[in-house]
Amino acid sequence: MRTISLLLFLLLCQSAIGFSQTVIQMKKEGGVSVIPCKVNGLKLSFVFDTGAADVSISMTEALFMLKNDYLSKDDILGTNKYGDATGTISEGIVINLKEIDIAGIKLQNVAATIIKNSDAPLLLGQSAISKLGNVQLDLAANTITITSKKSTDAASGKAEHFDTYGQEEKEEATLATSQTSPPRLSKYFIDRSGHALYLPAKPNKVEISYSPDSSKVYTINCIDTTQKANFYFGAIVVDLKESIVGNEENILEKYLDYLKSNFKIKESAGYGKGHTLDSHPAAKGMIDYWRDEEGNEWKITGWADANTIVVMYEYGAKEYPIFNIVDLFMKGFRFKGDS
Repeated sequence: MRTISLLLFLLLCQSAIGFSQTVIQMKKEGGVSVIPCKVNGLKLSFVFDTGAADVSISMTEALFMLKNDYLSKDDILGTNKYGDATGTISEGIVINLKEIDIAGIKLQNVAATIIKNSDAPLLLGQSAISKLGNVQLDLAANTITITSKKSTDAASGKAEHFDTYGQEEKEEATLATSQTSPPRLSKYFIDRSGHALYLPAKPNKVEISYSPDSSKVYTINCIDTTQKANFYFGAIVVDLKESIVGNEENILEKYLDYLKSNFKIKESAGYGKGHTLDSHPAAKGMIDYWRDEEGNEWKITGWADANTIVVMYEYGAKEYPIFNIVDLFMKGFRFKGDS
């Protein structure tokens, strides 16, 4: 009885401080659980995939959307490489989805990739999931529960709307994208480690320190000022004293948890695992999206092989307006010995 009363108290407190919950019932299609969405007004069903970096659609849906004005040529931003579950690297077309509506929750300006395969599944990846708030999956009930801060509409009983930016910020981001050019990514070696990465601006001096077990830690960062605001790009590289072969993903996750505390991270989307780096197939990768106590938005990518842990990060007061640059930065790390 006491436990039930405590749970009720916590639920009431959550409601009072301005949180709302949306429960979405998934449905089975071809043995897979999918979530119904509207993309620019078109009804589609997506596999809810926390391990996918971006939303992805097949060429079939993309061509239909272009022919029927759900997409325009202005929404096509370029190309990008992606890896599938088998480790195969392919090229996709990068697009911007103006709006994804998930049970009344509206996400705007969402990064997506067109897979050049007519039979490719539709995946709802982290470029959308990270904007939803706290997400819980109940596999037994086949539901998704989204908990997020209430808007004024939600408080009055209307559907809650979440935008990538506030209206003023969206206008500023659009202005930045249209009036500035993407920065050029240049290759920089990380001191004498043999590792390298691509950055949008000249980095500060590499900082070198040592962990308690004598592993060598390199920190490199820069500030990109080309997009009407300051955005911070950087990497932490740990050359390990002892090999972690066979345990790379577990150690990487623990290190990311440690950094969350150091960076004063208050919210995270959850780790998306199983990512690959085409320049270094031995590396295990994972991604996450964070928000710190000052409201900065972080995108994180971690890489680990038997001898090195790498954490790539980008953050700013809002999302970087040219998301393909961030993706190229995250996948541009070069381990020692790689070209």
